[in-house]
Amino acid sequence: MKRAINVGGGYAGTTLARALDPVFDLVLIEAREAFVHNMAAIRALATPALLDQIILPYDRLLNRGKSVRGQVSDVSDQGVTLASGDRLSADLVVLATGRGTRLAKGCATWASGSGPARPHACT
Repeated sequence: MKRAINVGGGYAGTTLARALDPVFDLVLIEAREAFVHNMAAIRALATPALLDQIILPYDRLLNRGKSVRGQVSDVSDQGVTLASGDRLSADLVVLATGRGTRLAKGCATWASGSGPARPHACT
């Protein structure tokens, strides 16, 4: 089975991770412990019983894949390096880090082929 790394666990990252989980040996890398559904948070203020439904720990997100809590310091078309120094290899690397991150800002450079590495997809 092909290996995939999905960097980022926001709205796009969690949606993509769930779609890739059945068909790839998937690793989701996210710095936070849990996904918080921000749009539902306002409703949870009025209905506190919903609080457990709007916070989804990443270790319970995937059926087959696994989540790794960490930050990515380097990306290549062969995998990623974590800030801890650990290197994870993959056949597919997806950056779903959101607009405001250093990795997201590098997507345009990587996609054009002029950067040091070319991830397979950026969201």
